[in-house]
Amino acid sequence: MSITLLQAFLLSLWAFLSGCDRMVEAFFWFRPIIVSTVVGIILGDPVNGAIVGGLTELAFAGLTPAGGAVPPDPVVAGLMGAVFACTGKISPTAAVGLALPFSILMQYIIVLMYMAYTFWMRPFDRKVEACDVKGIVRINIWGTLIAGVAYFIFAFLATYVIQDVIQKAIDRIPAWLMNGFEVAGGVMPALGFAMLLTVMYKTRYLPFLIVGFLAATYLNFTNILPVALIGCSIAMYNYFFGRKETGDNTVMEEGESNVGI
Repeated sequence: MSITLLQAFLLSLWAFLSGCDRMVEAFFWFRPIIVSTVVGIILGDPVNGAIVGGLTELAFAGLTPAGGAVPPDPVVAGLMGAVFACTGKISPTAAVGLALPFSILMQYIIVLMYMAYTFWMRPFDRKVEACDVKGIVRINIWGTLIAGVAYFIFAFLATYVIQDVIQKAIDRIPAWLMNGFEVAGGVMPALGFAMLLTVMYKTRYLPFLIVGFLAATYLNFTNILPVALIGCSIAMYNYFFGRKETGDNTVMEEGESNVGI
């Protein structure tokens, strides 16, 4: 299946909106699960789009900016993963693995863009010193629009201009390497969730993690909704009935003190 000019324009426009949202983090459209689902709708295959979005979202759950580090781009990962899954005979897990090089390429483009933004810092400081609110807003809007345009151009080139080149390159990938991409795409969600757990993990929540793992792995559910409801029920029980009461009705972690603010 080839992408038409109209579809490519809609994909690029969606990449523009998602890229702008990634800069301001206002509506969280830039998350892969949203990006891929909308891409699937545009390409007429929302099911594969949503599947790729879910896998990519888990893979990028722990890939968050820390300090000056820029992680692989989630917008392009969701976009290209859904494009591969919806237009070619590629499984969603393999599509996630194939989209990663494009995500890393956009990562370097974002780094270059951030370097270019440094030239605006001195004018920005002058606007702040002069209390020029309109000037401050104008600089931020221009910076966001430039990022959106970069996403638009990247998406249009990848989904329309060089789509035949990309497809021919994919067709020449040997079976063993494609199997490697599929394995990598299947492992990435677990890796992303593990990275997230390194930050969020607490020993007292380990039983809930085990219950969720057992429910998702061994119970014969036809979809993930029952697992989500189990998790919601556990969270509600923990919130309403499982809290350790203190004098001010707050939950205290081990080693914490209620002295001070």
